[in-house]
Amino acid sequence: MQRLLGRKSAFRSSGPGFLASVSSTKDNSEKSSRYHCHSPYKNCRHLHSRGTLSFFSPVLKRTLSYFIHQDFSTMAAAIPPEYPKCKFTYFPIAGAGERVRLAFVMTGKEFEDNRVKFPDWQALKPTTPYGQMPLLDLTFEDGSTKRFCQSIGLMTYVARQFDTTKTLYPEHDPVKCALVDDVRGLSDDMFRSWTPALYIGMSNRHVNFGHPEEWPERDATVQKLRTTFLAEELPRFMGYLKKLLEENGGPFLCGKDVTIADLQWLPQLRYYQGGIADHVPTDSLDAFPWIIEYIAKMLEVPQIKAYYKL
Repeated sequence: MQRLLGRKSAFRSSGPGFLASVSSTKDNSEKSSRYHCHSPYKNCRHLHSRGTLSFFSPVLKRTLSYFIHQDFSTMAAAIPPEYPKCKFTYFPIAGAGERVRLAFVMTGKEFEDNRVKFPDWQALKPTTPYGQMPLLDLTFEDGSTKRFCQSIGLMTYVARQFDTTKTLYPEHDPVKCALVDDVRGLSDDMFRSWTPALYIGMSNRHVNFGHPEEWPERDATVQKLRTTFLAEELPRFMGYLKKLLEENGGPFLCGKDVTIADLQWLPQLRYYQGGIADHVPTDSLDAFPWIIEYIAKMLEVPQIKAYYKL
């Protein structure tokens, strides 16, 4: 019992439901400590089920009952700031990579931003798991490595592993996480709607859509697809975002805090302001003032503002 009650100070310092023991190397000045999460209460449920608590005072029983019913499955090991070391590899464009870069930026986690020039991609491609980028290479303190390469999963990992505020992907709140994932899915929906207009105009990708390699109507078709998207699909999705901002209270898509859903949408929206694609003017979003305001709010977030050097 003394051991149980003696943990009070640990709970104060580590937060509710979290205990950490530190096993350090001999020279803490050179190597960081490693934190292990464990609970001295792992057998308390057996005490409760066997009626053992009936021997304790009512106050003590309430105290023990609080700890017994805590969900210790949410306890995660605290990672030393330098581990795992992160190397992020993608083209020198926004594309599917900027969202992950922004996740690193928001958490403050240092990472190697490896930007591969387009001519170098063909040599790198066969070495990747799925023949595509982005790539995230993790190197752990013991020298072991892991590689992942799906941008949605990478964002989630970075947020869960390194976000000390627990607001980018608030896994303590399953309903909020469902909302975040919902809004990210909406971003994917809009990109799928845009994909034919984008890819038919890129190199020889029109053959992937059933068109012959020699296709005289290609340029006219690209123009039609892109202007149609701007006239019909873009307003539809911007309307969805307006509703999200209103329902969730703003200023961000899921409420008062920036989440990884915002980090996914920001570069996607700015694409339509960048003059990057033919037949997509830089004022394409001007018809949606709530989106212009939202982008401005995002660019005022200190970490993002510093990253873009605004």
